[in-house]
Amino acid sequence: ELAKIRTGYSLYTLPPGTYPGISEPAVMLNTDVVFAVRDDMPDEVAYRIAKAFVERIDAFGNSFASMKGMKAKDLANVASTVRLHPGAMKYYKEIGALK
Repeated sequence: ELAKIRTGYSLYTLPPGTYPGISEPAVMLNTDVVFAVRDDMPDEVAYRIAKAFVERIDAFGNSFASMKGMKAKDLANVASTVRLHPGAMKYYKEIGALK
């Protein structure tokens, strides 16, 4: 099973009507939403990237049906599978998406 080899993967059931032509539930491979950045990226830049993404998350949901309804906490949950940049972690903690 892929999830045992690489964390961050899971099965997801896409609801009917999410995309044109999907009239029944469709089981698909799901992966976390991740922005990969360099370790030496300044904390303030990573903070601003995380903030900009969260502040515009509804627009992503309008463009990508599978992201509709996604919240900041959903994005912050990648901390369980990958190491968050300290700047992003600071932002997610400030808004209460991480403890």
